[in-house]
Amino acid sequence: MFKKILLLASVVAILSIVSLAFAPAVFADDSSGKTGTESEAQKVKIFQQLLKMSETKVDTTLAKWVSAGKITQDQADKIKQAWQTAHAKIVKLAIFEKLVKMSETKVDTTLAKWVSAGKITPGQSTKIKDAWQKARTTIGKVVIADKLLKMNETKVNDTLAKLVADGKITHEQADKVKAWWVSKQSK
Repeated sequence: MFKKILLLASVVAILSIVSLAFAPAVFADDSSGKTGTESEAQKVKIFQQLLKMSETKVDTTLAKWVSAGKITQDQADKIKQAWQTAHAKIVKLAIFEKLVKMSETKVDTTLAKWVSAGKITPGQSTKIKDAWQKARTTIGKVVIADKLLKMNETKVNDTLAKLVADGKITHEQADKVKAWWVSKQSK
């Protein structure tokens, strides 16, 4: 559940960042009398709605706005270009989100299929796999940290002692984890 929340938060954050990056640059100046902040916020909201649409729906919507005189054709072209760039990033993120949930064997098989089908190059496959490994490591650390924060001090000490005894971490690593845990308890 925590992984899903983390991934969902990542998607929302990226969607917001992409919207903030592209929306203000592609919409015309607003002469509605709204302050710059209100106008920019409205543009971001509109762009976020566009990002949820299919390309056909975006084309139809932009055409309606042009015919209604709400935007110029040049503005529509800029919005469409920004939509294509942002949408491509969101699609890549959605694909990566699915990969992160897969086992390593399944990821390897999927990447091999994509390479053999010509969808990606071997170099891209390597980059995707490296990013997958980094994401899995990060998610694993977040999950472990979440579990540790829910433990009392005795349980943390026992867990760390077992990890040291099993050779999974060193005494130095256990001390660092314990110091981190203590620092989080005082907050």
